[in-house]
Amino acid sequence: MTSIAQCLAVVMLMLASAWSLADSQPQTASPDSSPADAPTLASAPREENGGYLEVGVLAGLRKSPYFGLPEDNAPEVLQPSLSLSLAGRYQYEGLFAEGYFGSAEGLVLGANLLNQALVSLDLVAMQGHPSVSGKDSNLLSEIRPRRGDLLGGVRSTLHYGDLIAQAHLLHDISQVHNGNVFGMKLGINQLVGNWNLHALVGANYRSRAVADYYFSLSEREIASLIYIENKVPEAFRAEAGWTPMFELGASYPLSERWVFRSLFRYQQLPEQWSGSALLIDDVDQEFLTSLSYVF
Repeated sequence: MTSIAQCLAVVMLMLASAWSLADSQPQTASPDSSPADAPTLASAPREENGGYLEVGVLAGLRKSPYFGLPEDNAPEVLQPSLSLSLAGRYQYEGLFAEGYFGSAEGLVLGANLLNQALVSLDLVAMQGHPSVSGKDSNLLSEIRPRRGDLLGGVRSTLHYGDLIAQAHLLHDISQVHNGNVFGMKLGINQLVGNWNLHALVGANYRSRAVADYYFSLSEREIASLIYIENKVPEAFRAEAGWTPMFELGASYPLSERWVFRSLFRYQQLPEQWSGSALLIDDVDQEFLTSLSYVF
C-alpha cells in the first residue's frame, strides 16, 4: 500500500506542476504534429475526432534476457526479427486507441479526462506483460504457464516546449496477479532538417505481485528446465523492482505518405530478479527500423 501511495503522490505532483506551468504560460493551442513526428510517448492530445494509421515492414535485432525466448536464445546473442508493422492513433469524442512505433506499451485504449495546452490526464488500459508458456518455447513446456495481463489506471502527460514528461499508475484489472505498475518517462523531440530525433529516459516499477507471478519458480519448475552453460538452478522468489531505460530514435518522411523510422532501446532489469532461472541476462537491448505507409 505504501508503494501505491508513493506512486500516486508522484502523479499528483506532476499534475500540480503542470497546472502551475499552465498558469504561467500563454494558453496557445498545441501545434498539429504530422504522423511522421509521432514519438513513442503519447503525442499531444487533440480535440478533433479522427486519426491516422501506418502499415509497413519492421526489422529488428534484440539481445533478449529471457531464457528460451526464442529457443536458441543465449547471452550476448542478437536475435533478428522481421514482421508486419502497425501503428497509429484514432480519437472519437475523447475516447482513443493508440499504438506508436516501438512503444513498449503496445496498444493503448483510453478516455481523455483533461486536455489543456500543457497537460493531459487519461484513463488507460493496456497489456503490461505477454503470456509465457510451452507454446512459446519447448524449453518452457514443463513450467507453469504465465498468463498475459491487462492493466488499467491513470496516465498524466506534460508538454513544455520540446519536452514531454509522462507518468502512469496501473493496476492489474484482469486479476492475473493483482499487482501494480508505475512508470515515469521524460522525452525530448528535436527537428534537424527533415529528421525528427527523440531521446527518452525513464523507469518502470513492478510490485512484488507482478515480479513473483512472472519470474518466481517452484521446485518442480526448476527441475524441469533445461539450462545452458551448466547453470545450476535454484528455487527463487522475485521481489518488487525498478527497470530503468533509455531510448534514442529518429524518423524521416520519405514522401507525403512514406515514413522511415528507427530506434534503439536499453533496459536494465532489477537486481531483485537476477536470481530467476527464467533470465539469462540482466540487460534487454533492442534496435528497430521500419518503412511504413501512412493512411
